[in-house]
Amino acid sequence: MRKPRSARACLIGYERDSIDPHPDPPPLSQGRASVGVTLIHALPCDSGGGSGWGSRRIRHAPRFVSCLLPVFLAPNLPVHAQENTFIVKLQESRSKVENDDLRKGLEAVDRKLQVDNLSMWYHRLVDPQNGDQVKLFSYGDYFMNCRFGGVGNGGWDMEYFLQVEVGYPNGPSWNLVSDVLQQGMYVFEQKDRALVDLVWPVPPPPGKEGNGGTLLVRLVKQPGGTRWAYLQVELQPTQGASLQRVRVSGYPGNTAGPPERERRAKTSKQDGNLQAGATLELNPAEEWAVAMYNRNAEEQEANLAVFLPEEVRSAHVSGVYSVGLDLFPVAGTETLHVALGFYTGTPSAEGNAGFLKEAPKIMDFLSSLKWQPDFARMVDVDSTTREYQPLLKLPGVSDRIGKEVAGLVSEVGDLQQSLLLDSQSGKPINYSRVLEFTRKIDQLRGVRDRLYEAAVQALVETI
Repeated sequence: MRKPRSARACLIGYERDSIDPHPDPPPLSQGRASVGVTLIHALPCDSGGGSGWGSRRIRHAPRFVSCLLPVFLAPNLPVHAQENTFIVKLQESRSKVENDDLRKGLEAVDRKLQVDNLSMWYHRLVDPQNGDQVKLFSYGDYFMNCRFGGVGNGGWDMEYFLQVEVGYPNGPSWNLVSDVLQQGMYVFEQKDRALVDLVWPVPPPPGKEGNGGTLLVRLVKQPGGTRWAYLQVELQPTQGASLQRVRVSGYPGNTAGPPERERRAKTSKQDGNLQAGATLELNPAEEWAVAMYNRNAEEQEANLAVFLPEEVRSAHVSGVYSVGLDLFPVAGTETLHVALGFYTGTPSAEGNAGFLKEAPKIMDFLSSLKWQPDFARMVDVDSTTREYQPLLKLPGVSDRIGKEVAGLVSEVGDLQQSLLLDSQSGKPINYSRVLEFTRKIDQLRGVRDRLYEAAVQALVETI
């Protein structure tokens, strides 16, 4: 696999104040871990072609001054306890493909997302000389990966996890996830969950120009709920495109397996053998919860899915290597919702029975989940300003960095208000503005280090 030469990264720590309604049970000898609030900040790092997580250090000051400064300031500063943290990492890169004649001149676009125990990796080769046209020569040129659950290579699909088919009446259709370059991934900070948007543009219909709309795949994950994640797949068309099919796939147990392994799918009504290439047709009104599992080998792992029956006109499960659930929306429906889960280390009879018993609660939670991001909770500008005030009042600090802090506070506040107004009026999300908002939040949080640095400088000058 070709590796990018440089990368830029963003790390956001999530505040936690609630628990998933479907968490893993704690060990019998332990109670539930306490839920705390911690902010973690990492800076973009690009050191002449290197890659990695950036860091800031206090420079130009004697070491003893750096060590003593927190003691001098302690009575005036809030204390941040290091407790359990729900962390989201998003690392993005774009790099030239090198030492490959077949792919000469192409570039690799990579986005790697980590949300608690779930990770995604989007990898796509593009031709920058032809409007970033996507290119596929062989295996490895494209991935839409989701590592979630399972052991080894098992769990949800670490190659082609998601397919979303979009098309025009009597016209072409595409699996947008693979056939069109992803616009981006956007992380929204929430106090009690992570919310991430994966966005693709929709091509215009034949003979027309402009934007055909937007495909929005929204991921929600709750702290404490390591076994479940939630997807909303929404098409926002502008020129008549429609959502035609959504497929999520995985590898129950593992990818390769012994010849006697039998891929199967179980619902409340049937238990089907997929191994001979059969397709298990589902009745969405009754079979909206599916366990994809194995018999005769790797019998203690399964991929689990729950969808909303009112959104789906037909559905089926198929696959003998990777196994996938295909959902076909009701006519006129441009949004589908699905909960993704797993079990490991549990005999399939026990695991499947427990899942099907739990499934109604999962469906209820999926149907009542608030999908709209809450921009008001992404940052508390007033609280951050109050936190910085003790440092800004130190001699010499305000002169060095006061105007910059005030400017950032104003910019973050204005962007937040703008996004809130758009959201309240029902306007589509302006992702370029969201990206600017998250970058400014990142800068505002990074000011803490700059303030300490300025305080050290002021202190050194008085010694």
